[in-house]
Amino acid sequence: MTGTPGLDQEQSSYSPILMLMAPPLPPPVTHPHRYGGLILASIGLAAVTKSEARLALGFLLWFVLEQKTFFEERELSARYPQEYEQYKLKVKKFIPFLY
Repeated sequence: MTGTPGLDQEQSSYSPILMLMAPPLPPPVTHPHRYGGLILASIGLAAVTKSEARLALGFLLWFVLEQKTFFEERELSARYPQEYEQYKLKVKKFIPFLY
């Protein structure tokens, strides 16, 4: 315990490790609405408005989030080598069934 009321409870409820323990069904993506939604929305907005600048920013956002996810996954793989590798085989990163 950290001594802060509710902190341990809050950390465990948002931890991606909880999903590794034995989810009833694995989620279709590891970062569904935080990253994938942002990427699709930004590129979609660029397409609708026909803005090359927004399209470039959308791809920049994808690149930044891809790098952030790389570091998150590396840390999880170091902490939970077997469990996280099995989890990655079942679950896509951003877009269900695709990527």
